[in-house]
Amino acid sequence: MSSVKDALKDTLKGKWRAGLLLALLLVVAGVAAGGPGTANNGPQRGSAVGPQLNRPSGAVAAAVGANQLPMAPGESKTLPNGVVVTEADHHDVSPPLRDIPPVPVVKRDGEENENPLPFKVPDVKVKDSVVQRSFGPLAMPTPSLTFEGISAATSGCGCLPPDTNGEAGPNHYVQTVNTAFEIWDKNGNVIQTARAINTLFSGFGGSCQTHNDGDPVV
Repeated sequence: MSSVKDALKDTLKGKWRAGLLLALLLVVAGVAAGGPGTANNGPQRGSAVGPQLNRPSGAVAAAVGANQLPMAPGESKTLPNGVVVTEADHHDVSPPLRDIPPVPVVKRDGEENENPLPFKVPDVKVKDSVVQRSFGPLAMPTPSLTFEGISAATSGCGCLPPDTNGEAGPNHYVQTVNTAFEIWDKNGNVIQTARAINTLFSGFGGSCQTHNDGDPVV
């Protein structure tokens, strides 16, 4: 008789645990389906129609914290350390570069001064206590190949200073100079002649497409 009672108790405990687990699963499913901060399909700035995130409000927002809330496209916020973070306003996917017609280069007379002219230092001789007086070791290996990059003529603007920037990938070298970019293979052969940088933003819309302010980082 005792064994029958023990078996009955174990059965009831198992059913109680299963019921509690089912209830928890239903609660989780309900929150995931319709709780605060869930995604829905609605208009989004920067695109015609796309997923949009509902922002929590009231007590939920206070509990989560303002710095952890999802940001709307183009929205900016200041973090506690003073850093300003801005959400991207627009996204796009470009076609292959070979399929993008080059944008005509708009020549400029030169670049404006990014910084004011430095003030004149008084003609007073001061001993430099940290000047280097010995030649350092040649730690950098010598280049295996050198070739001419973008020139003042092919850059499209002939701007000064040239603001040269580039990066080597597995098979190519990409260089930007002011408002133009060019691509070579690892043997120095031109794969893509110099083009205006805003060619990359064809069809993107906005100032990225209509203006070529240059000086990107490859």
